[in-house]
Amino acid sequence: ITSYLLFFAVLGYFHFRSVGVSHQPQSVSARSWLQFMALTGAILLVFGITVYYVNVRPWQANQKIIGALMTRGAEARLTRLTQIIDFGTLGATETSEQLITEALKINQTKEAPEEVKKITINLVRKYLPKQILIAPNNIRLTLFYGSFLRLIGDNREAIKYLEQARLLAPQKQPILIELAQAYLALGEKESALKLAREAYELEPKYSDAVRFYIFALTESGQMVKAK
Repeated sequence: ITSYLLFFAVLGYFHFRSVGVSHQPQSVSARSWLQFMALTGAILLVFGITVYYVNVRPWQANQKIIGALMTRGAEARLTRLTQIIDFGTLGATETSEQLITEALKINQTKEAPEEVKKITINLVRKYLPKQILIAPNNIRLTLFYGSFLRLIGDNREAIKYLEQARLLAPQKQPILIELAQAYLALGEKESALKLAREAYELEPKYSDAVRFYIFALTESGQMVKAK
C-alpha cells in the first residue's frame, strides 16, 4: 500500500511540474500545488490511521496478551486480560478465550477462595456476551462461552449459547456433545440422548461421540442398547 501511495504521489508531482506550471498562470499553479499537497496529506493521513488500527494496535494487544500471561497471580492476569479487551482490537477474541481459560483454572482450584471464584465468573459474564454480540458468527468463541457456563453449572444459560453455536455449525460433533451434556445435567434425558445419537451418527468413529452416546443410553435406562 505504501509503495502505491508513493508511486501515485510522485506521478502527480511530475504531472504538476510538467503541465501545471508551464501552461497556467502563476496563481493557478500555486492553487493547483496547494490542492495537490492537500490531497497527498489526506491520503497519507488515512493511510496512517489505517496502519495504526489494523497493524499497530493489534500488535500492541498481542504484546499485552504475552505480558498478561507472564504475570504472576491469577487475579492479576485476569485484570490485565480484561484491560486488553477494553483496548478494543482485533486480538479481543483471543483474549476472551484466554480470560475463560484463566477463569476455569481458578474455579477448578480447590484452594482458591470462593470470593475470588465469584469475581472471575462475574468478569467472564461481563465481557464474553459483549464480544459475542460484536462477533456473532464466531463459532469458537460462542462454544467456549457455552462450555464455560456449563462447567460452572449454569446449564440453562449454557444451552442458549450452545444452541447459537449449533445454528452456526450444525454438524460439529463437539457442539452437539456439549449441548447434550447441558441437557443431561438439567435432567432432560430425551433431548440429551437425541443429540448424543446425532453426534454419533455423524461420525461413528469419533471416540468422544461413541463414549458419550453409550453414557447417554445408560443414563436413559437403555442398558441393553448401550452394550
